[in-house]
Amino acid sequence: MTSSSTTASREEMKAAKLPLGWRDQCSALLIPLNICRREKNFLPWECEHEKHAYEKFVFAVVHESLLVH
Repeated sequence: MTSSSTTASREEMKAAKLPLGWRDQCSALLIPLNICRREKNFLPWECEHEKHAYEKFVFAVVHESLLVH
């Protein structure tokens, strides 16, 4: 992982086959969420911790960007 704990390296994103549109500052949280989803066959009650962590971070990033502008 790169210096930021929420941004994965290019190699990690490529290995995880993240679409280009999802390769952002939240990528390090999305990779484990997608792995969990695949392992649990996308069952909605599985991977709740990973999903919550990802969504909470995305909300914070969007909220911060709105405050800047």
